[in-house]
Amino acid sequence: MAANQKTLATYAGDAFTHDPKLRGRLHRVTVPVLVIWGEQDGVATVTYGRGYAESFPNGHFAPIADAGHFPQIEQLGATMGAIGNFLDTVMKPDEAA
Repeated sequence: MAANQKTLATYAGDAFTHDPKLRGRLHRVTVPVLVIWGEQDGVATVTYGRGYAESFPNGHFAPIADAGHFPQIEQLGATMGAIGNFLDTVMKPDEAA
């Protein structure tokens, strides 16, 4: 996890975890969005995550049990399951063909 954070900081710069204007721009996103959030996140609450998802016009929220701030690392299987469900139920790839 530490290596992931160090890499992210390298790519994004010193202020990579905070953009006070970001939430105000999310309404411009025109594609469906999946926000995955660890239910035991000690950095940002599930309520915050839900609100973040609701900031998108077509936002969807998937809480991940037994995961903290890094559900993609802490509960990879559940995270991949949430992504698969989103693809199957929201994106509906069969209908796009």
